[in-house]
Amino acid sequence: MNRDGLQQILDEAHTIAAGSSDTRPWHIVLLMGLGAWIAAVPILLLIGLLLEYLHAGHGSNATVAALLVAAAVMLLRQGSVPMLVEQAAFPLLLSAGGVLGFSLFMLMDKHLAALLMAVVVAILACLVPQAWVRTILGGICAAVLVPALMPSASGFGKHGDVWWFALHAIAALWMLGRHIARAPEIATTFEPFLSGWLTCTLGGFAIWAGPAILSPAAIMAHGSVTARSLQPLTCAVSLGCALAAAAILARALPAVRQWWCLGVASVVAGFTFFVPAMGMPLLLLACCVADGRYRLAMACGIAAAWAVGSAYYDLSLPLAYKAGLFAVAGALLLAFCLLPLRRLKRPAAVPQAPLRSGLVHAGLAASGLAALAIANAVVVRNEGLIASGQVAYVELGPRDPRSLMQGDYMRLFVRLPAGEQPGDNSKTTYAVGRLGPDNILELVGYKHDEAPPGDGTIQVRLENKDGRWMLASDGWFFKEGEAKRYEKARYGEYRIAPSGRALLVGLRGPKLEPL
Repeated sequence: MNRDGLQQILDEAHTIAAGSSDTRPWHIVLLMGLGAWIAAVPILLLIGLLLEYLHAGHGSNATVAALLVAAAVMLLRQGSVPMLVEQAAFPLLLSAGGVLGFSLFMLMDKHLAALLMAVVVAILACLVPQAWVRTILGGICAAVLVPALMPSASGFGKHGDVWWFALHAIAALWMLGRHIARAPEIATTFEPFLSGWLTCTLGGFAIWAGPAILSPAAIMAHGSVTARSLQPLTCAVSLGCALAAAAILARALPAVRQWWCLGVASVVAGFTFFVPAMGMPLLLLACCVADGRYRLAMACGIAAAWAVGSAYYDLSLPLAYKAGLFAVAGALLLAFCLLPLRRLKRPAAVPQAPLRSGLVHAGLAASGLAALAIANAVVVRNEGLIASGQVAYVELGPRDPRSLMQGDYMRLFVRLPAGEQPGDNSKTTYAVGRLGPDNILELVGYKHDEAPPGDGTIQVRLENKDGRWMLASDGWFFKEGEAKRYEKARYGEYRIAPSGRALLVGLRGPKLEPL
């Protein structure tokens, strides 16, 4: 970039910051917003320290916060105010609103305070002219309204069902608001507000559903996964939402009024019966498609897909049942989607040379036989080690089964020899140990050569996984429903070959009793 081009950008930024231009490129707005937030932090800290110093009480804090909210709204409503001041008014609005909400929660009933804050946020959204502020306020209003609609947990069972019903109430209010927003005189105000409302609602459903498979949140989900019982009412509501979504799409899109689409809708609706977090996002998706809100429809689709992925970590059904459910649903969907293609005219087949066709079939057969040979060779090798290997019991390291259980999986930590851990991954590393009473193996050191020790000790080959050394395996899989059975495991039962190769074959209790 030359000097003249840089000077032009700086002049444009200066003009926009001064409020002398109606054009607002997104990169200039972003830079102004970052600068405004940085400048607003000391002011907000000063206000917080002042309120803390005065010790005026929650009533006085609420009054001061309300005045600051009014000042922020006045700044946002000024059309000629410089952009930097406008961007600084938004953190002031959020901070003062947070102080106001906290004070109200301390002064009155929690449900009433949440309802009052939702009304205040809705009024603020009507007062400010910026669409992006209305969008954020719509999300805040929906989030604040959730605790206001939550009844006592005893009326709806356990495991977060109250949140599920509150989220459905929020979603129902959005569907009511989308009809009100069709009026031309209020559409401009309501559209951004409803967009933020819906986005927050979808996020709530994703949080309620839990971490999805292969998501970053799933990495931290070892101890947060709980068994959520499938309540008849939640399953029935989810099924009803899916059926309503199919009806809305059939009414809005004539192209889906076909028999195979009905089959697809039936399969999806049946699937949502077992995934309660999926029904309402599908209904919201159908509403967005019917209204032409395709970006929001995409967000609804992501929330529904997240609910499907979270089914892997949901312990309400055994893993075998879930696998069967996914397999049957996938097969039916594939059948309903492929059957209409049979009506299409198939292109004429391109003749192939007999020799080429024979080579293809021979290659496929050879690949299948090779895969079977490799798999069976591994099985035979492990069976031989189990039958003739040295029996050894290795003490497991400290662990918390409550945080290390994940469905049908227990993480194992083996006590390695004390001292400096081996750090060279390029060499084969062995742990050297002695067999004591009852074949309990005590690991005493490390070695890197393959020659077996001759001083009455045995060697066990170690494996490095993610920077941590392990013996044969770092996990033990078991049948679902047997977690309590393996919680008292204290020893791992191994079979060790003279070469040092080890195989984990079972877990034992504190007295070496089989589990």
